[in-house]
Amino acid sequence: MTLHLQVRRPASETVVALPPDPFARRLGRGGYRLSGRPAVFVLASLIVALLASSAAPTPLYAIYQAQWHFTPITTTVVFGVYALAVLAALLTLGKLSDYVGRRPVLLTAIAVHAGALVIFATATGVPALLSARVVQGLSTGAALGAIGAAMLDMDRELGTFANAVAPGIGTASGAIASALAVRFLPDPTHLIYLALIGVLALQAVAIAAMRETVSRAPGALASLRPEITIPRTLRTPVLTAVPVLIAVWALAGLYGALGPALVHALTGSDNVVLGGLSFFVLAASAVIATIVLRRAAARTVS
Repeated sequence: MTLHLQVRRPASETVVALPPDPFARRLGRGGYRLSGRPAVFVLASLIVALLASSAAPTPLYAIYQAQWHFTPITTTVVFGVYALAVLAALLTLGKLSDYVGRRPVLLTAIAVHAGALVIFATATGVPALLSARVVQGLSTGAALGAIGAAMLDMDRELGTFANAVAPGIGTASGAIASALAVRFLPDPTHLIYLALIGVLALQAVAIAAMRETVSRAPGALASLRPEITIPRTLRTPVLTAVPVLIAVWALAGLYGALGPALVHALTGSDNVVLGGLSFFVLAASAVIATIVLRRAAARTVS
């Protein structure tokens, strides 16, 4: 398998000759379509929503565990299958939007992700949780590849920055919002997912109104073949960074799967907001570090 590092065209080169837009016919000849910085903000908000919904189950695992009497190992497995599904989607679907367009991939991913939230809201046992996490991971991975490419198409500088901070914002907000829902709102195992579905529906409307930045091209099926290639000049620094990346994401996975349980074991408190804060602080500190150190040299940050 090969990781293919592509150089995206700047926005100025991609918006010169746009493909025919079916949505434009509905808007009329002078209809407005999102592009540039407004489109980047919409795309960033979609990352936030997708990652928030992925973090939302974390404070709810204790409720599920009490209802269905499964072990912490099961919780870890439920969390872990999501990460594997995201990786599988990035490897297979990450380049699909280069051939079929950004919007079709994003709208499909949003619909599938909403389906995962429906599975969560109607779950009656561990198999449903596992199924929801797999579907959620596949849709998130597919969407992230298309979002990152679309951001660079629209505004390379702003898109790069937004793509760096939006995941952390989503993870942090999802964890704390879900914890607050458990603490203060009725029926949190349904309400939080229904609210997220509503958010995704609004974002789907905005994505449908976004201008397309690539023309359809042959090769969509071939693009599904995983490729992992690293230029020879980058192999040493990339391989040096791999252990650090694994350690960082392993720590995030630990907090995401068992953060509330660890807080309870250490403090004896059953306050779910306190448990959600552990994941919130981890993700929020990552966002702050990204903003503060974004112009620092890579060697300095490492």
